Amino acid sequence: MRKYPGARILAALAHVIFLGGPTPGLAANGRLDQFAARIGNAMSVELGYPSDLSFYQNMVTYGHNFDTAQNFPSKDFIPSLTGKQAIIKRIMPDVKLTIMRTVASGDTIVLISELTGTLPDATAYHSKTATFFKIENGRIRGMDVWMDLAEGMKLLEYLRMDGGAAPPKAGI
Repeated sequence: MRKYPGARILAALAHVIFLGGPTPGLAANGRLDQFAARIGNAMSVELGYPSDLSFYQNMVTYGHNFDTAQNFPSKDFIPSLTGKQAIIKRIMPDVKLTIMRTVASGDTIVLISELTGTLPDATAYHSKTATFFKIENGRIRGMDVWMDLAEGMKLLEYLRMDGGAAPPKAGI
């Protein structure tokens, strides 16, 4: 029988998303559950990933479903993230981050969040994201972010621009 790494956590994520409840038998490790709650609380307050370096290992692997994961020293990576979060708050003053679900199993925490707000061109922004946190010795060692690419790219266009100016119109 062939084994697929991560199959259990993906099954748990599917169960949570489609059936709306925790998967039986998961999250037996109370400390992992507590850490998952701390991450979720920090994200709700900061409207993004925790900025406190004590959450992270010295090196963090970070990637998206639209690019290749890379390793970063936490001391360099976290200010980069919080800088992007500040730009998001500036370009979408009504931004809101809601933690939808959290699943903890083994050495992985899956956090499903929803980011909403109004973009500078007055269009509504609504994106769900699943972040897979790899935990090692009680700290985040890796983050794999899966988002709705169509919505995510809208926001990314604003993040790429200096000061969050509106993206250029097609054909202009």
